[in-house]
Amino acid sequence: MNRDAQRLDRINSNAGAVTYECVWGQMDDHAPWLCVFALDIYDWRDLGEERLGHRGCVGCYQTNHVPSGATVETRTPNAVPNADQLDPFGS
Repeated sequence: MNRDAQRLDRINSNAGAVTYECVWGQMDDHAPWLCVFALDIYDWRDLGEERLGHRGCVGCYQTNHVPSGATVETRTPNAVPNADQLDPFGS
């Protein structure tokens, strides 16, 4: 949803071979802040064993405050389908 709404912080480097995206949000109004991120390094989702299928890298961490200038999630009700659920950068 946040990628579709262009509500992500994004870093690209190495001529597009490394991509990091993240967005900040809360589960409810008084919960700690979560940074949810996706990372792609040289298309590593394609480097694993074919029999195990593709895998992307996603993660999160929490803190008590959002860094200055960080992008906060949108809470739109519009779900955006992802054809490859194991690829965080999927189409």
